[in-house]
Amino acid sequence: MKYAVSSVRSSLQYRANLYGFLVITVVTYAFRLAFLERLVDIGDGQVGGWNRSQVLNLYYVGLIVSLISWSLASSVDTFFRHAHKGDLDGHLMRPVSVSTILMLRWAAGPNLLGLALVLPLAIVDRWGMITSIGPLRLSLAGLGIVLAVVSVVSAMVMTYSLTLILQREIPVDYIFSELFRLVQVPPTVFTGSWSGLLVVGLPMVLGVWAPVSVLEGSFLPLLGLAVVAVLTLVAAIWAVRKSLAHFDGLGG
Repeated sequence: MKYAVSSVRSSLQYRANLYGFLVITVVTYAFRLAFLERLVDIGDGQVGGWNRSQVLNLYYVGLIVSLISWSLASSVDTFFRHAHKGDLDGHLMRPVSVSTILMLRWAAGPNLLGLALVLPLAIVDRWGMITSIGPLRLSLAGLGIVLAVVSVVSAMVMTYSLTLILQREIPVDYIFSELFRLVQVPPTVFTGSWSGLLVVGLPMVLGVWAPVSVLEGSFLPLLGLAVVAVLTLVAAIWAVRKSLAHFDGLGG
């Protein structure tokens, strides 16, 4: 936790950069929200069979998952960049677990501050829905968001581990950024050959779809997400151990 707090404090020292990031984030997601609203209007109140309320739930859940995931992904990215350069030893010698260093040492503070900014706005906008579903469904939806972050970040860790094993730097952050676009629209939009995209981006698509389904009273997707989260987490732990076995501290 101290790493996350330190990251936020560090971000506050560069307020011009922080304010710029927050403004860009708000404007970007505002445009995405306007785009979704327009899609709903064009589709006579529906997008892929999802009504306006479901689409908005999808948007906000996707926003929350992406902000948390990208904050942790920043640390994962920096960790493996150090591994590729061969200067990871100094960090691994700290009296802190490898998983803590991997996930939190370089967490992106601006993303966490962005989450603190948009979360109250999301709650206000969806307050009517929140008060109508009851605490159980709301808690399970929160659990779904946690599982979504676990599955998404674990998938990223697996991919980064592969780059270390292959000794090739791959733009993993860009790849996942593009895949995150899949969660901006209901998964029912993808049909036929396009449905293959859902398999590629399964941790993200299911990660956002499951909490939204819980809000609608359907709990089976949450069970599927729990399975995916456990499998990706176990695979990520194995991949990190395997990749660090190739790290000799002298350049990878």
